[in-house]
Amino acid sequence: EELNKEGADISGAVAFSEVWDKIVDSVPQMKPIPIGMQKCKKFGVNHVCFEMDLSYFAVDYAKFGMDDLCKMLEARFRWVRENLSRDSLIFLNLRDFSMTMRHHPERVFKVVRHLSQLDDGIIPAMLDQ
Repeated sequence: EELNKEGADISGAVAFSEVWDKIVDSVPQMKPIPIGMQKCKKFGVNHVCFEMDLSYFAVDYAKFGMDDLCKMLEARFRWVRENLSRDSLIFLNLRDFSMTMRHHPERVFKVVRHLSQLDDGIIPAMLDQ
């Protein structure tokens, strides 16, 4: 907010956001839109680095599988393109990558495979060529 008031150029700024902010009965919820994403829209930050875990203790991955997670990621990416900028850079940080690769590598493979097959209009920057 202060940077906007001062007229700073934030065109290259990147904000961090969770993929979900709410979990009910061990299942991440689509609503509400995570606060990080809402602040991006409010303050004009077009680039987002999503933070996510694939082995989070509060999530029951039998109830919320990788197909559900991939649908949520795709919805978040579409929201960024529709509400921030068609040219937004979208990054994804898998915070628990090492642990998940050791104990549940199929989760990482599923997510990465899904991301690699997204349409050009929503593909994250890490996979864009």
